[in-house]
Parts: sequence; C-alpha cells; structure tokens
Amino acid sequence: MLGVAYGALGKFHESRDTDKALACLEDSAEFLRQVTMQPGSVDGPEAHAEYLSALQRLGWFHVLRNDPRSRTVLDTAQAIRQTHPGSEVTEALLEQTWGEYWRRAGDLRRALEHKHRALNVFERLGDMREVLSTYNNLSLLYNETNDYDLAADYARRVVQAADRSAIDSYLLTSALGNLGIARFFQGRYDEAIEHYRVGLKESIRAGLPVIASRAHYNLAEAHFKRYLVSRDPEDERLGDHHIAQTMASGMAERDSALQQAAPGLKAEILGAEGRLVHDRMWPAETAAHFDDMAVVQRHRSTLALPGHPADRIRAHLAIANAYLTISTKEREAALALIRQHGLGSEFDAEIDALQMTFSRELTREKVLTAQWKQKSYGVLTEDRASAVLHQVLEAGAINKSGYAHLCQVGLATASKHLGTLAERGLLVQMGKGPSTRYVLP
Repeated sequence: MLGVAYGALGKFHESRDTDKALACLEDSAEFLRQVTMQPGSVDGPEAHAEYLSALQRLGWFHVLRNDPRSRTVLDTAQAIRQTHPGSEVTEALLEQTWGEYWRRAGDLRRALEHKHRALNVFERLGDMREVLSTYNNLSLLYNETNDYDLAADYARRVVQAADRSAIDSYLLTSALGNLGIARFFQGRYDEAIEHYRVGLKESIRAGLPVIASRAHYNLAEAHFKRYLVSRDPEDERLGDHHIAQTMASGMAERDSALQQAAPGLKAEILGAEGRLVHDRMWPAETAAHFDDMAVVQRHRSTLALPGHPADRIRAHLAIANAYLTISTKEREAALALIRQHGLGSEFDAEIDALQMTFSRELTREKVLTAQWKQKSYGVLTEDRASAVLHQVLEAGAINKSGYAHLCQVGLATASKHLGTLAERGLLVQMGKGPSTRYVLP
C-alpha cells in the first residue's frame, strides 16, 4: 500500500515539485520491489503488477528529465513484463514511455512505433485521458519530424476536447505548448506567441509551475525570433522579461535543461535553427549532478582559450571544487544508506580507502609545506620556511649563498641551517665544496 500511495504522490507532484516527485517515485518502486522479493507472498501477483507500473512511472519521470537512468529502469520493467505482464493500461503506458525515450534518444522512427502502439490500446479501451495524453506526445514527436501540420492537428484534438468538456489542465497546457511549437517552427510567430500565452495563463491558474516555466522560455524564444523580423523593441523587452521569469523559477519548479539554455538564448537566437536540442538525453554525470557539472562546463570554456594565468588558475580551482562537491555528495549518499541499513562495519574498509585516496591526492607542495612547518621549527620562521621550500621547488635545489641571501643570514649561519634541515630529513646534501647544493628528498 505504501508503494501504491507513493506512486500516486509522485504522479501528483510531477508537474509541481520535481524533487519531491522523484523521492516519491523512488520510494514507490523500492517498497514494491521489496514485496516482489518475498517468496510466497500473498500479495505476489498484485505486487508484480504494481511494481511494473511503478517502474513505468519512474522511467517516465527520468525520461522527462533527460536522465540516462531511464534506460536502466525501462530495461528492468521490460524484463519483468516478460514473466509478469501487467494490465493493458500499464502495457500501453510502458509503450508510451519507450516512445518518449526513443524520441529523446534521437530515434524518431522507433519513437513513433511505440507511440502509435500505445494509442491503439488506449483507443480500444476508451481511456480518453490517455488518448489525449498520447495525442500530445505525438504532436511533439511530429514537430521533430518536421510534419508541423500533423503535429498541430494532434494538439488541436486536445484543445477541442477541452472545449467540449473539462479535461486535466496538464493535458491542455501541454497541447497549447505543442501547438505553439508547431507554429513557431513554421515561422508563424504571432500564433505561436498566442498559444504559449494562453498556455502560460492556464498553467498559472491550475498551479502547474513547471509547465509555466517552460511556457516562459518558449515565449522568450518566440519574441526574440519575432524581433528579428519586426525589429519591434517591445518584442525584445518581452523576450528579456520571459527569460528573467524562467531564471527566477524556484528550484522545485525548474526544468534544468531550460535553466541551462536560458542565459544564452538571446545571444544565440540569431543562428538558432529552432530544434528542441534541450530535449535529448544527458550524460549520466550531468544528470546526477547538474549544477556542479554546469560549473565544470562553464570553466572548461574558460580554459579552452588562452587567457590571463590568474583566470586560468581560478578556473582549475573552481573545477576541482566542483568535483570535490560531487565526491562529497556521493560519499554522503553512501553513508546514508549504510546508516539506514545498519551496514557500517561491512564498508569500513571502503570508507577508509576513500579517505586515503583523498589524502594521497593532496598536492606535493601542500604535503611538503606541512612537513616543513613542523620540522623546521627553531631554525626558520614559518614565512622563511615557506620561502625556502618554494625556492627549492622552483629551482630544484638551493646552495649556501642562495639560502643566505633569501633568509638574510651570514654564510656560516646558512651552512649550519642547511645542515640541520638535512638532519631533519627536509633536505638532502648533494656534491662537495663549492658545488654543494641541497635538494628535496
């Protein structure tokens, strides 16, 4: 029952709070998986059917976020489907999800096959909500195959259904968005803007902030495109306004792909082809750590071109910090699971190894600085110890006169200091007489 309840909550939050939706859908799948793993459970057959449904919902959610984990979830669902077929509705929804996966993976032919297979089942069952939902999906798909009239026709079917009777606001706002996209690709920007505007108004009225954020982005894109034709300053102003609204969306309301695309939309619109490039599967690490990987990508762009050394240094450090943040998140996720399942002792060695890796990867200069700070006490001040170490690292060695000049001491004192530092293992004496020099061990 928990699995079923969390699945329903996940579906509810899908267009309202994406983080909460993901948490609910993952809990749903996990509870139902546990039931299916219990041999001889009286809930076995029902649990398998619900588990298949939960995987379909989770897979759909991942697909909508271009998360490559969707393929693993869908493959698992497909395997369960072979031994424990679900209801006709679940089977059709799985076809629907596979269709969306292949659309975002770029295989439009396979996507259309799955979508129409799902539509056939829903029409046979008389499930009008899912029929309308599939119309929306086909509309978006035909937009990508450049069959804009057919795309507009499927979207209009949903809008006309809303004229006849009340339908889910999510379906209506999605249809209006798809209709706008079709007209946008045809260069009919006035119509596109009107459809987007009505969809935005309806999504706000219905409390669908994720859909509203997408509508703002689409409106910005259409206004900028119309500005290229009309040169009306109002279009540029409205484009800027809608980009600002997209960027101002709360964390729970954001479509991450659009958040990434929004800042550069205005600058890039002159050469844009209007393709839904943001609707493609991301690399796994980008999906798992979007914000941190965005930082990495931004600073990689800085490093791609010659620049001031200080800017390049800051870029390298920012990238290092982003990866360190990712590492910390992964470790904390592991520790949370260890605590949840009481598996501390089983993973002590792995946690220790992680700490050793971190310590081992500290830069050589950091390790040496710590050693010199500790072992040069009584011979050098901390500042002078740092200066001598830096000189040896830079030049490869230091001699008596160089040390005397750097530390502002006499030659006899310099010789004594260098001998003491060598005794303490910080330096090694090389050569004899005038060619005597000191290097790091």
